[in-house]
Amino acid sequence: MQAAAGKHQQAVETLREAVRLEPGYLPARLKLAETLLALGDWRASREIYEAILKKDPASAFAHYGRGRARAAGGEQAEAAEDYRRACELAPNYAVSHYALAQAYRRLGNAALAQEHLARYQKDPLAQPPLDDPLRNAVKDLNAGAQQHLRRGVDLEAAGDLAQSAAEHERALEIDPTLTQAHTNLVTLYGRLGKAAKAEEHYRAAIGQNPNLAEAHYNFGVLLFERGKYREAGSVFRKAVEINPYYAEAHNNLAFVLEHEGRAQEALQHYRAAIENKPNYRLAHFHLGRFLLTHGQSTEAIDHFLQTLTPSDESTPGFMYGLAAAYARTGDRSRALQYMHEARRRAEGLGQTELVVSIDKDLRTLEGER
Repeated sequence: MQAAAGKHQQAVETLREAVRLEPGYLPARLKLAETLLALGDWRASREIYEAILKKDPASAFAHYGRGRARAAGGEQAEAAEDYRRACELAPNYAVSHYALAQAYRRLGNAALAQEHLARYQKDPLAQPPLDDPLRNAVKDLNAGAQQHLRRGVDLEAAGDLAQSAAEHERALEIDPTLTQAHTNLVTLYGRLGKAAKAEEHYRAAIGQNPNLAEAHYNFGVLLFERGKYREAGSVFRKAVEINPYYAEAHNNLAFVLEHEGRAQEALQHYRAAIENKPNYRLAHFHLGRFLLTHGQSTEAIDHFLQTLTPSDESTPGFMYGLAAAYARTGDRSRALQYMHEARRRAEGLGQTELVVSIDKDLRTLEGER
């Protein structure tokens, strides 16, 4: 509880006492090593992990922990080997796959980095069981926390944001170390207009793990929506540094850079977004708009065309962008065709403001002879 609240020094003292009273209690030793690492004492942390591995070389938890300590000490290749061994011992160890992906990226092996990132993304909450005398009680608690978390995710999908946030908070009451709950609450409280609560959970999430790209991204969205573009850009940049395959973070960073007048950097990140997620419609739309503004109409149209399927509530706006691109190139016939279709769809979806904008442009286009 102390470590989860960021009180690492107090937690170290409590855990040292627990280990003194019960030297063979593995969960306490693992937590002590983890907490020392959080305090920046990677040498002491590594010593504990190595002592655990001397007695139990098949401990995936200790390999992962020693990998983190080695990475903190600058031993990237050795850290990668520890992460690899942890994944080998426990194939469902999600955070170890993530750490290994980042280690391979730093070592220049993009293919293996992508492979292990994909393993992580399959189930980011998965981890092996810990052999613990208190395991059954802890398991019951964790199951309860996970149940509330999953219920919260379902409620968000159903649009009930307030109840979703309440379920996430219940999950954290049971397990304050449930980082995914903190991460999700950044978005939920942002959407509920509770910026202070959102930031509180962001700080809690990165306090537990500063390398959570999703937490940085979620907080960046909150900052952007509040008009804090420079701060949002810094957080989006952090997200793509941690996870260079994060298409949404690349797209949002590009938008901020474009807003700041840094066109070439923006273009690079728009392209990175599409490279990492070829069917990412919003990135195609923003890149199309960017290219159109910079006189590259043919390529812009190619990207706008990528936004038209599947057909949903976003399609009228994307189609309107395509019509504007055709109008810019002088293709009045296609511009009118797509503008009329965009208007028909927008009206059917009750998108009144978009209909008004389209009508204004239609009057201009139809008045041209």
